[in-house]
Amino acid sequence: MFQIVQQETLGENVGLFLVIMFSIFLVATLHTRFSRKSRCLPPGPWPWPIVGNLLMLGEHPHVTLTRWAEKYGPLMHLQLGSINTVVASSPTMAKEFLKTQDHVFQYRPSSFAFKILTKNLSMGVISGHALQHIRKICTNELFTFKRIQSFQPMRTKEIRETIKDIYKETNEGKAVDLTLKLSSMSTNHMTQMLFRKRYCGIGSDNEKTQWFKETIDAIHYWYGAFIISDYIPYLKWVTKLQGIDTSLQALRNQISNFVTKIMDEHRTTPSTPNSNIEDVPKDFVDVLFTMPQEDGIGHLTDDTIQGVIMDMLTAGIDTSTVTLEWVMAELLQHPDIMKCAQAELDNIVGTNRLVEESDIQNLPYLQAILKENYRIHPLGPFLIPHCSIEPSQVQGYNLPPNTRVLVNTWAMGRDPNTWEKPLQFDPNRFMQHHDIDVHGQHFELLPFGTGKRACPGRPLAVIFVQIVLARLLQSFDWSIPNMEQEPIDMSETFGLSLKKAKSLCVVAHPRLVCSKSKKLKNNKGKKSRCLPPGPWPWPIMGNLLMLGEHPHVTLTRWAEKYGPLMHLQLGSINTVVASSPTMAKEFLKTQDHVFQYRPSSLAFKILTKNSSMGVISGPALQHIRKICTNELFTFKRIQSFQPMRIKEIRETIKDIYEEANEGKMMDLTFKLASISTNHMTQMLFRKRYCGTRSDNNKTQWFKETIDAIQYWYGIFIISDYIPYLRWVTKLQGIDTTLQALQNQISNFVTKIMDEHRTTPPTPNSNIEDVPKDFVDVLFTMPQEDGIGHLTDDTIQGVIMDMLTRGTDTSAMTLEWVMAELLQHPNIMKCAQAELDNIVGTNKLVEESDLQNLPYLQAILKENFRIHPPGPFLIPHCSIEPSQVQGYNLPPNTRVLVNIWAMGRDPNTWEMPLEFDPNRFMQHHDIDVHGRHFELLPFGTGKRTCPGRPLALRFVQIVLARLLQSFDWSIPNMEQEPIDMSETFGLTLRKTKSLCVVAHPRLQAHFYD
Repeated sequence: MFQIVQQETLGENVGLFLVIMFSIFLVATLHTRFSRKSRCLPPGPWPWPIVGNLLMLGEHPHVTLTRWAEKYGPLMHLQLGSINTVVASSPTMAKEFLKTQDHVFQYRPSSFAFKILTKNLSMGVISGHALQHIRKICTNELFTFKRIQSFQPMRTKEIRETIKDIYKETNEGKAVDLTLKLSSMSTNHMTQMLFRKRYCGIGSDNEKTQWFKETIDAIHYWYGAFIISDYIPYLKWVTKLQGIDTSLQALRNQISNFVTKIMDEHRTTPSTPNSNIEDVPKDFVDVLFTMPQEDGIGHLTDDTIQGVIMDMLTAGIDTSTVTLEWVMAELLQHPDIMKCAQAELDNIVGTNRLVEESDIQNLPYLQAILKENYRIHPLGPFLIPHCSIEPSQVQGYNLPPNTRVLVNTWAMGRDPNTWEKPLQFDPNRFMQHHDIDVHGQHFELLPFGTGKRACPGRPLAVIFVQIVLARLLQSFDWSIPNMEQEPIDMSETFGLSLKKAKSLCVVAHPRLVCSKSKKLKNNKGKKSRCLPPGPWPWPIMGNLLMLGEHPHVTLTRWAEKYGPLMHLQLGSINTVVASSPTMAKEFLKTQDHVFQYRPSSLAFKILTKNSSMGVISGPALQHIRKICTNELFTFKRIQSFQPMRIKEIRETIKDIYEEANEGKMMDLTFKLASISTNHMTQMLFRKRYCGTRSDNNKTQWFKETIDAIQYWYGIFIISDYIPYLRWVTKLQGIDTTLQALQNQISNFVTKIMDEHRTTPPTPNSNIEDVPKDFVDVLFTMPQEDGIGHLTDDTIQGVIMDMLTRGTDTSAMTLEWVMAELLQHPNIMKCAQAELDNIVGTNKLVEESDLQNLPYLQAILKENFRIHPPGPFLIPHCSIEPSQVQGYNLPPNTRVLVNIWAMGRDPNTWEMPLEFDPNRFMQHHDIDVHGRHFELLPFGTGKRTCPGRPLALRFVQIVLARLLQSFDWSIPNMEQEPIDMSETFGLTLRKTKSLCVVAHPRLQAHFYD
């Protein structure tokens, strides 16, 4: 039409036409330039008249816009025909539109194709109450965990059919069109959930399959096609002239007939009353039939249901296929990454069974691969556009009403300001930053969008691509012949989604052994019992003699070889070692009901008469823990002992100050042990056993007794591992020695209790007045059956637990952290600067200040990471057969959680051997309360240390006072560095005492 008009006009008066056209062009250009400046729009390329920047975008608009963002910045304005458009190309700008101002930009512009094909009832364009209602249905009915889980058998069957089909083609020596296989599987998965039908592969009509595929492809094409009237509305006549509306209406009629037929079939054969989600899962159409309209009157209209079905068919099929195709292409280009993923599957799942959906949470590397794929190959080049319906202001720029917003996720995934080496496919970036997820909380990675417009089907999409990828990698090795000569074509086809331009044709090589009727022999070997991998044991002794002087170090080295779940034979004791946060979570949370028990030892049995919290279980344990939680370690009771705690710290600071003025090098290890002991004994029974005002003989006896208990708790006794060698233990005189020590402890504790019975607390010595000590409190506690009071043996067990764990662990934590600070004086200076800024130098730091000292807390977290109180959590065990990660564990299997290894795991921590508190300033949400399985100094769950609140308060205030009061140094440390070697035991002590020089920082009166 343009050509006809142009020819006629030129025929009449060529010169006049050129003058008019040039004038229009000049006026339009000047108007556009001055208009942008006057309206204060974001920067961007200058638009042409009428078409704006449309013709500049080229074949790959996302690439063009990424290049422009480097020039104009992360917020850029475009004039697409008559449509004002802004492009966000950074996480910060994405957050501005999708979170900060989501109430302004929550709307969606419609398009010519959307209007006709969905009658404007797609979730992509509706807004307000209608959108909220449909999203609520999706969230609360369609994509719940329970409903997704109910379709697991169907999903597993569909994947199995695809794997079987690939296996068959492989045995015939054929190359596999993986793109076609993935597309068919994704289609069947979605259509079966929607309306119980398969449209691809075995059991499907070829003509219907072809029609269905062509129809879905046509919808995708039109959704992503450039239609001129979407950008220049007054050229709607051009669209009609091109026959686009006729083509779309014809396609719309086909879709409508297809969906209407589906709905009629469901109305004719509705789900039976007993076909609930636990029995035979309802498909989505059945569910939608039962949903009310947004006003609560009647049910959803057929048009609304059709819009939802259209959304799921177009968004659910194509995106999953594209994701799986791209990730397989990347893995074929990076075979080393593929091997690592397969090694993880072999270690966690094994090769004797197929990976299941329940295994996915224990496959962090596979999840990291998919995150990396979402980063570099997002589902679409842009999130579906947003728009405003009112004027708005962003970053100081004025945006007119109806401005469209494009979030360029493709550009954000390749931004060097956000990602190191962004063009490199490297899943390890998400192993180091495993907290970044795809759920819309982290704006640098938004494959499914975020906020009110996030994809509601994300939970289904994520679990589907995860289990498919896991099955593909577990079942086959993959390759492309002559890839060095003919590398994979990684070019993209621009559209609503970013498909690979060429199909991915590959060769598969089966990895699993096909065994139909072969049975494993029932012998005692590790393979036949399906135990986790581990070093082969010696006869009788098993792996005991292989552990060496530092078992935690040996087990960490073995974990690098055998994986984070490892089996050992310690004498006759089956033992598994968990060396990763994932495996720790499996034992301590997922299956804590199975592994809640504690194995006893000869030392525990004799010294505590089996009354220690370390070995009791069931109602007895629950009762003691309840007393500890609700009576002994409450905030109120801990707070009531604050004056005593401050006084004890002040005595220690004064003692250090006097020695510092005399120029002495002091034994800081001894000082810390003394203050920890006095703190605990005063809370327990109002006595001091160290330092001034204490009997030297009693001090020496008390210290030797506590050290002896710690020694026997951590010592190797052969009969604990080989019970029939009990006679050897007796021959060594261990029983006699332990019994003698028990008699001493019993006499000591009995005397304490008798004193308390003779002089009980006065009636007015309540917790607000003079705090009861712990023995006083325990005297008032009932037994677990509620009758009478706790027995003396039970009270003695509790006292023993607190003396052994409360004194040694606190002293050791403070000793290690001071040693690290002496080795890193810059960190010490930062902590002191924080104290000076927050607290000042005119007053002493108080416990109330601790919450305002994040760097000091980060130092302690870092110390707990690299120097945990013990190398392992106190062992757990099961009393019944169990299964973990597909491995069968026999009854009475012991579990060691190697927290020393977890704190040094490079898969969890960046530069794990470096003492760097800044890692916890960046990830300040990680705490030591048992919620984060990468940091478990106090354990977690039912067996967590009940005294954690007291321990944290004590070490924090002591460290704060030490750093505020003194500068610390070691003379000639460059020539004689600090000996950081460890002594293995129940706790990990420094082998050599820490001897230091202190230099007062405050005015003299603060040390009085």
